[in-house]
Amino acid sequence: MEDKMNNLDLDALIKRIDERIAELEEEKMKERLSDGEESADGTQIPSIHFINRILENKNISIHFFDFERKTTQLEFSDEDEVLIDAFREILVSINDSFVSKMDIEDTVIAFVKCRLCTYDIYKKILYHKMLQRVCSPDDRKDINRSVIKQKPDLFDNDAIERFANEYYYARKYDDALELFLIICPRYEKNEFKYVETLNSIGCCLLGAKEKDYKRMYKAFKEAIDINPKAAYVFNNWSYALMSEYDTLPDSEQKGKEKLLQEALEKINSAIQLNNKEVKYLSNKAHIEYELGRYDVVLQIAKLAKGISSKYKDIKTILKLSIDSRIKMSLASGGKELYFKDLFDDLMEIYHNEPAGSKIYFKSLDVYRQIKNKEKANEICMPLTYLEFSVDQLLGAISLHNPQQGIYYYTSIDGVRRILTDEKEEVKYRLPIFNANHMNDPREGKELELTLQKVIGQDSLIEDVFTNRQTELDAKRKVLDTDFTFLKSFTTNADSLPMWIHYGDQAKGCCVKVAKEFFDNFTDELEQEEKTLVSTPFDHRYHLFRVLYIKDGKLEEMVSRNINELFDDVVKHFKSMCDLYKTLGENNRKIVLQAVMQIVGKLKYLFKSADYSYEKELRVILNRPLSVLQREDIDIKLTDSNDKAPVPRTYIYSKKSLPIEEIIFGPKVLFTDDLIPFFELKVLSLNGYNKDKALLTKSEIEYR
Repeated sequence: MEDKMNNLDLDALIKRIDERIAELEEEKMKERLSDGEESADGTQIPSIHFINRILENKNISIHFFDFERKTTQLEFSDEDEVLIDAFREILVSINDSFVSKMDIEDTVIAFVKCRLCTYDIYKKILYHKMLQRVCSPDDRKDINRSVIKQKPDLFDNDAIERFANEYYYARKYDDALELFLIICPRYEKNEFKYVETLNSIGCCLLGAKEKDYKRMYKAFKEAIDINPKAAYVFNNWSYALMSEYDTLPDSEQKGKEKLLQEALEKINSAIQLNNKEVKYLSNKAHIEYELGRYDVVLQIAKLAKGISSKYKDIKTILKLSIDSRIKMSLASGGKELYFKDLFDDLMEIYHNEPAGSKIYFKSLDVYRQIKNKEKANEICMPLTYLEFSVDQLLGAISLHNPQQGIYYYTSIDGVRRILTDEKEEVKYRLPIFNANHMNDPREGKELELTLQKVIGQDSLIEDVFTNRQTELDAKRKVLDTDFTFLKSFTTNADSLPMWIHYGDQAKGCCVKVAKEFFDNFTDELEQEEKTLVSTPFDHRYHLFRVLYIKDGKLEEMVSRNINELFDDVVKHFKSMCDLYKTLGENNRKIVLQAVMQIVGKLKYLFKSADYSYEKELRVILNRPLSVLQREDIDIKLTDSNDKAPVPRTYIYSKKSLPIEEIIFGPKVLFTDDLIPFFELKVLSLNGYNKDKALLTKSEIEYR
């Protein structure tokens, strides 16, 4: 009995050894196929040898390939034939004059799915001149991502991680996420890389179009469970909590407070592990500022400056510390703060930031112009409070990462012009028209009327909003304009009143704009623009809610916070009115220019409550008179025609307009005739991704 058991054990052992030998041989075969071209007996795989020989040529025609295929002396197996035929399909698609990126992508994917395909030969194809001729660098990245998803085993971890990081730094977070998810399981036995990849997954989820906070926190938690000393993960986790905090409305106060406390707990853990990292201190300063602990923000700012003097390290803390001092001063009734105390920090921001980002720029400009510094301080602190209150209100009504659908109404011809804008390097641009072309006769006047109602008739209000030229004949009115350009959007989709007023009497289109047009968009300004004295071009497509007003009060639908911020603006404007009366002529001119530009930020964000049904959002871009002589001015003129004999002024957006849906109006006839053009152009705009655009027809009954 014992001998029988021993024989059975020996047989099982031999069987396991044989299975392991087979596994090792298979792994060796895979390794050989990914690293070289030789078969097991040392000879070259014929198909790979043949394709490599073809790829040595810079320009490859189908005729050349077919001739070489016919005359070669190599003997091909069935597997070789599959690989060669797949390679031929790539050449056919590339040499097709009507080729699309999707066609090329499909043929490349079919090629890599062949068992004999190696990473080396795939890479040679991807970076070959023939492919570069028809595919941009971004196209090749997209092909790479699709190939990795289809056959991840073809790539090693470093290659996939490199591609993932390229997508991440290009802010294509969803694409990066797909690749990090592929390599994450491969790193389970490498603690450092596994934690690093989990952190990357959390960061990608934070930047993704559709944010999934639960999944995000799960990734960070798993990373911390593995390595409780990963300070950078604690920091990113805290940052993610603050991101969710920013998305919650003021009405969810308990939820916001809970997120703040969790964020504070996480950032404190990061700082305990590493108290010399300034970006951790910046994150903590932001949380403390939101908690209203402004004295703590000032303490953190002092610590940060002791660690680093580099502006890029301390700029966030610098701005928060200035705001904290202003808030503390306002809480004490405007005492204990002099503008000269802010001057050095403001000058550091002035010299290092693009002018569009300079905080309290107008107050600083006034302080530098007025020679009597005692008088300058007396003027600049009330001016700073006004500038601060305006910026606070703008921050409260801006939508940084809109979650709801964003639409605009236009004529069919208006959409056609965008879809045929293909000549420039940036294609499919949105025209943004001068504010004077808006249809509301009281456009830009509602704030003036409100201030007059609340404060009364006042010389500053009149000077800010009215161009008075007393030396002209009283019978004539001076006409003037500012070069403010705006584009109106709405959350009100497929609405009959909107169709009538803005959709060409329901014969036009309602366009749904993809949210990435507004998400996290920054435009790097030229280095020389950092030292401009006047406000330079604003290329940031921030969406602002339009505030509807009646009898000097905002409509009740806005939050208490926005109402309070609006009241602060009025209060500080009244203080400037009182101060304005006491100034001499020279100082009045200096102050007037500053107040005009500060209040001008709000001018086009107020409308009568009669328009509240529009649920309007706006992008506002300014071109000050002081920059109109610049060579790079981007103001353009429309073509003249019978309907508009005088050209209208507009500027183009600096990025393509991504369109998710086009809704044809209720009175649009013959939609079948329109579909081919719109389908073709919208697919082209969205890179032939069929999931990104939709053509629909409104079913509203309207005759």
